[in-house]
Amino acid sequence: MRTRVFLIMLLYNSTALFAFENSMPNLTVPSELQTGQMRLTIQHRFYGRVNDRPGETFFGVFDAGANTMLGLRAALGRRFEANAFYVSMIKEYQLGMGFGFSLGTQFSGLVEARYFSFRTSFDRRESSVFLLGTLQSRAVAKRCRPVVNVGYDGYWDRFGLGLGLGINVLERLSLLGEFFPQVDPEPNYRDAKSGFTAGFRIRTYGHFFLFLIGNSFDIGSRQMMRGAENNDLHLGFSIQRLID
Repeated sequence: MRTRVFLIMLLYNSTALFAFENSMPNLTVPSELQTGQMRLTIQHRFYGRVNDRPGETFFGVFDAGANTMLGLRAALGRRFEANAFYVSMIKEYQLGMGFGFSLGTQFSGLVEARYFSFRTSFDRRESSVFLLGTLQSRAVAKRCRPVVNVGYDGYWDRFGLGLGLGINVLERLSLLGEFFPQVDPEPNYRDAKSGFTAGFRIRTYGHFFLFLIGNSFDIGSRQMMRGAENNDLHLGFSIQRLID
């Protein structure tokens, strides 16, 4: 609890402005952080369903709790970056290193390797490596930024795909959409639905606020690529802050 309070205070008391404007709800995007800068993220995905007694649960927000994620991404210089994440639902830790690159003037990319460890039972943990490749276009027609994630999950021995699009509709307002088709489903999870998330991002002084709805309460590309159990809708939000 103290850790969460500290992070929330840090989000609101940092005085730096954002050096990036292309974040997505779950997909990883190439960073525009400068050397020495870090991005702190807090995410929530509510377990409650939007249409389950919406008047009593406020569309699932006050019912059954939430999956949360705390994440930190840091630019180390010369296009190298490091990141660390914690996801509460399966007590998962991720530690990663990435390298950014450009393809001409139209595309930017990132290749990344992450070690992850998660709890499979009360007294047992499993670990493996997640490999991720990201490619994002520069602004198309000055408004649209498509992005693609291709990942390999060493624990499940499966490849995954994520597609996304951000559209600037106003100076400080963007619409966001993500789709995770089932391209290499797990043998015991073949009934999984393709995951999707939609929402909008508001940029204020030094913060990004993302408000989301989707058919999964998982967080991040690795989990979203596995698919969703069904097409029930869940609300979520994310707060991002630059530390300079």
